[in-house]
Amino acid sequence: MADGNITVTVNARDDEVQALLRGAEVAYENPMIDRDPIATWRDGPVALMGDAAHPMLQYFAQGACMAIEDAAVLARCAAEQPTAIDAAFE
Repeated sequence: MADGNITVTVNARDDEVQALLRGAEVAYENPMIDRDPIATWRDGPVALMGDAAHPMLQYFAQGACMAIEDAAVLARCAAEQPTAIDAAFE
């Protein structure tokens, strides 16, 4: 984009959409990066949550949503095992 031209790579069939995209003054590229799952999300009393545990493609703050869900599940598991917190991390 050094010359200021925007290459439209969107698979839009609508001519109006294509024209709108071509007319944009600024375009940002957000590469979609994925990673293979890890073997475990914890090490002793430390647990990864959200994107750190299971990164996903970046749509609508999914990593943040997953962190909230992870925390809720971990809290429930800890409540079920109040005298054996390590078991909650299993």
